Amino acid sequence: MAVSLALLLLAACDFAGQGRSTPSTPSGTVLFVPLGEVPPDLLQDLVAYYKGKHGLVVGIAPAVAVEEGAVDRRLNQVVAEELVGLIERDIPHQARAVNNVLIGITAYDMRIRAIPSWRFAFAYRQGRRAVVSMARMDPVNLGEAEDDALLRTRLRKMVSKQIGLLYFGMRESSDRRSVLYSPILGVDDLDSIGEEFQ
Repeated sequence: MAVSLALLLLAACDFAGQGRSTPSTPSGTVLFVPLGEVPPDLLQDLVAYYKGKHGLVVGIAPAVAVEEGAVDRRLNQVVAEELVGLIERDIPHQARAVNNVLIGITAYDMRIRAIPSWRFAFAYRQGRRAVVSMARMDPVNLGEAEDDALLRTRLRKMVSKQIGLLYFGMRESSDRRSVLYSPILGVDDLDSIGEEFQ
């Protein structure tokens, strides 16, 4: 099970960028965008965490409905590129603000159309937008016992990685103590990495 999940979760890999290795102090706002039904308290926890830990200006954007055109019914997955398009169409004011980083959060399983060899993805980035799927972070969806705390920790790590890359302009890391660690080949990797920008 762990081996097959590791292979499947290759879709969660990110490739090293050219950013900084330590956070800068940029201006701007991080907005979490619920894509479909996302528990409000989960989003509120993320807002409180990043305000408290990093002093970010962070909020929750209006929810964006996941339309049929964004779903690959053959695979029963949402398409990451389509989700970014929905964000840009449905909340254009927030999307056009040059200093905003928008991070969509969805409970749907997700794939990246441009990389058909990947079975699914934890996250996808395009410009200053990211979408994060928590579907395969949820122990219940992996055939395990419900563990809300573990789900939230996994989601927070993946969201932190997007904030580090898109907001702070940092680069990925080979240090497992860092939340910017790459590659993430499975939930085992996600569980083993730290939560700090090392």
